[in-house]
Amino acid sequence: MSVPKTQQQRKRRLCYWDSQKKSVGAVKLNFERHLRFLPEFDLVTLKALDDEKFAPCDLLIISAEDIPSEDFSQWLQGINKRIVNQGQIWTPALIFSETDFVDLSSEIHDFADNNWYFDILNPLHLESMPIRVANLLRIHDHLHELWRYKDQLDTMQEQINEIEKRLNV
Repeated sequence: MSVPKTQQQRKRRLCYWDSQKKSVGAVKLNFERHLRFLPEFDLVTLKALDDEKFAPCDLLIISAEDIPSEDFSQWLQGINKRIVNQGQIWTPALIFSETDFVDLSSEIHDFADNNWYFDILNPLHLESMPIRVANLLRIHDHLHELWRYKDQLDTMQEQINEIEKRLNV
């Protein structure tokens, strides 16, 4: 699948939401500094997930490093519901969190059953952020390409139905 030229030509829009604005520490500041180093993106800061500036968004970036590991899974399920309810299922997310492997691995089946794509970035792995962002943007492009294919198939099916209707008259 290839990226349509309109997607290649426009500047990608990343939306950043700090889910826990009440604290600022070295970890969060370092993460936000790395965000600013991502080239050629419009980085929009959201006040809330339902912020009117959310759409259009190619990638949602969420700072959630203050969410305790034991609460993270429930928090993530709530975020997933909000994303689905807002019709933003096509927008993948990169979630910045210190959640540990044990807490995440026990929930793998719940995560796999969701229709929303996301990745979790640990503060110790900030160097992988550009690759993770690139991968999530490709997923975003693929989802939109599948949506365009569905539209084309629906149009073709309508044309076939119309032809069949005329032939049966």
